Amino acid sequence: MAKIYPERLPESILKDPRRSAERRFYEAASQLSNKYTVFYSVAWQAVDAKSGTRDGEADFVIAHPDLGLMVVEVKGGGIGFDSRQGEWTSTDRDGVAHHIKDPLEQARSSKHELFKKLKDLPGWDDRWLTMAHAVSFPDIYWENNLSKPDLSREIVLDAAALKDLENAIGRAFGYCAGGQNGALGYDRLKLVEKLLARSFQIKTPLGVELVFEDERLIELTERQMMILDFLSNRRRAAIKGCAGSGKTMLA
Repeated sequence: MAKIYPERLPESILKDPRRSAERRFYEAASQLSNKYTVFYSVAWQAVDAKSGTRDGEADFVIAHPDLGLMVVEVKGGGIGFDSRQGEWTSTDRDGVAHHIKDPLEQARSSKHELFKKLKDLPGWDDRWLTMAHAVSFPDIYWENNLSKPDLSREIVLDAAALKDLENAIGRAFGYCAGGQNGALGYDRLKLVEKLLARSFQIKTPLGVELVFEDERLIELTERQMMILDFLSNRRRAAIKGCAGSGKTMLA
């Protein structure tokens, strides 16, 4: 079985009816052979000198040491494209059509931005790499006569493809690679994992904790403020309390 990140889908994804297509692709991708590494919901941020930051997300990134890297955008429901308006739609089971983003543009954009980030990693070399993109429509069967200049049949993963995703992914990689050998390799695969699936934990430095505790020590509680106000017109007072109860602070 493939190595997949995360190993289990969060409860929020499992219960979200809008993510059913992604869940089906996730389940199919998890059954790929053990040479595959799959990353689900890869968020990225690009910085442009003119327009500032731009956020994006790749539904799936699929890595294989011999084949390369592939970004897959998943869209559920019935799929439609209006060439006059240049708009894509997804039709739900109730027959309601919803406007969606161009899945091809999303996949291409994520592919290019992730590749830029990979090239900036220390240790990344300039060997040729097959960077592929594909779209998955798990709820439909794609007809062979449907096409756009940028939507070849080989990069469409429909309901039939999910039944044999390994061969479908292999065909898409082969189509995008042409005759070139753009293997990822195990060394660069490790760098991909380091970028897309790094776990980390940052502990609070002791100095920061001490400053916080010092600030808490000089804060007056509401009860202390009431007592302090009560004592404001009295020249003498006897204050009793256990150690650490704030007697010195009131004094």
